Amino acid sequence: MRRRPLVYPDFNPIAFEIGPLQIRWYGLMYLLGFLVGWLGARYRAKRTDSPIEPAQVDDLVFYAAVGVIVGGRVGYMLL
Repeated sequence: MRRRPLVYPDFNPIAFEIGPLQIRWYGLMYLLGFLVGWLGARYRAKRTDSPIEPAQVDDLVFYAAVGVIVGGRVGYMLL
């Protein structure tokens, strides 16, 4: 049986451009992931049996987003 070579998709990594600003697909996915996680965690925090408050969820998502951005930049510089 002959194997076919693996074909990688050839798509444009830029979702759209606003003037000189380029919005890439992976940035949109980070935004979507944080948004869905934030909304889901706030929904769970509003329950009466939840040990955390919705304001704590807001702080956690903010610090996680800052950590992802700073960590990504530091990792890019080091590697």
